[in-house]
Amino acid sequence: MDVKDGKTIYAKNANDIGATAAAKMLTCIIAIENGDINAKYNFASAQDKHTTMQVTLGDLLYGMMLESRNDFAELIAMCISGSVAEFVNRMKATARKLYMNNSRFVTPTGLQGHSTARDTALLACYALENPIFRKIISTPEYTFTMPQKTLVFKNTTALIHRNGTQADSMYPYCEGGKTALLNGKHSLVSIAHKDEQRHVLVQLGVSSFDECFSNAIIMHDWVFSTTSISQSVSKDSLDMKKQVIDASQSFATKKMGRPGENRLYTTNPDVAYCSFYTPNFTIRPEEAQRNSAKRFARFGIEEDSLKNKTLLDLGCNIGAMLFQASNMGISAGLGLEYDGDKVEISKNIAAMSNLEMLTFRQGDLDILTANDIGEFDVVFSLAVEGHVRDRDRFFNLLGAITKQTLYFEGNLTCPVEDAKAKLKSAGFGDIVFIGYSDDDINNSYNRRPMFKATKAT
Repeated sequence: MDVKDGKTIYAKNANDIGATAAAKMLTCIIAIENGDINAKYNFASAQDKHTTMQVTLGDLLYGMMLESRNDFAELIAMCISGSVAEFVNRMKATARKLYMNNSRFVTPTGLQGHSTARDTALLACYALENPIFRKIISTPEYTFTMPQKTLVFKNTTALIHRNGTQADSMYPYCEGGKTALLNGKHSLVSIAHKDEQRHVLVQLGVSSFDECFSNAIIMHDWVFSTTSISQSVSKDSLDMKKQVIDASQSFATKKMGRPGENRLYTTNPDVAYCSFYTPNFTIRPEEAQRNSAKRFARFGIEEDSLKNKTLLDLGCNIGAMLFQASNMGISAGLGLEYDGDKVEISKNIAAMSNLEMLTFRQGDLDILTANDIGEFDVVFSLAVEGHVRDRDRFFNLLGAITKQTLYFEGNLTCPVEDAKAKLKSAGFGDIVFIGYSDDDINNSYNRRPMFKATKAT
């Protein structure tokens, strides 16, 4: 994965779940962002509980990252959040922010839970923006002096050293890395930099570290030899981002039967409507008015909510929520959108990342029938009901096309009790009012009512 723009250069089984170094890497960057690496802490010695051990947060971070010390990972959690449980909550929140949708974090050590190669690469690209993180993972050796003894931590990523110095490195372009070993399976995250290129390689489930290191040298060299390919992908990505932002700045409406235009009211006109991640194209949260990861979290949508299910997104705009859902194991997805330009852009984004399970169609929800659309396991109706002429017909359409679960977000003027009554009339049994949206950068828009409704059995 290219560190600069987060684009996938090559992937194989990138969404397969496995043991990775993601938990310790996530622990490290959270601690750096929320703590002081020079702060001192006192702990009882593991060997003698009557002896106090004074360490800095930096000492703990180097020990955890260079030699994978699990005890240090737990101490870091205590230093930052006061308890391991509270720190894990921070881990989950940060993972959602980074679109690590296929990861599950249970402890700061990573001994429980899982991640994927793609999620781990996303985390690495984010963490590498921090100079302290870069310094830690690139350090061959760190000396930790205590009153009773001195500890020397050596980086287990052999690519950056053999005898403790980078001058004697196994691979001169390696800037750092992190190893992991669990249940006999080896994994490696390695970062390489040459000229203007910097990229991350993640390997999971390898039989030995020696094989990890050999593979890394071959793969990093291959990427450096394909400079023109990487530049072409980046240029395509920049062109697509401009198209997305331009299309997001207005959308057709049919109020009173007259086509018109609404503008996105943001402090920055150069933004897209909603953030999302795909392997070869990403709109980051800071580049968008709305945040798809926060919308998913607000609805309580997790991987098990969508895995192996068919998904329909009504009024999908650029397709952000469908693209985000494609990282959560859906079997197929359809986006219906009134604006033809957005449909074409969505198709092009899906093609860039080979998302063959996604389809996009132009359609008018005031005309389309249930027979035209079909039935889907899960349906998204997000801020759409305010743009149809006949709301009663629309709610009945939702009932006809939803097999299992509807995630419904009303527009700003949507009355809560009226929406609940219409959903019940449309055949939904369990209707839960979740609250109001909270992901819009314009706080005055965070008043959209949100519901989760399931079909009556």
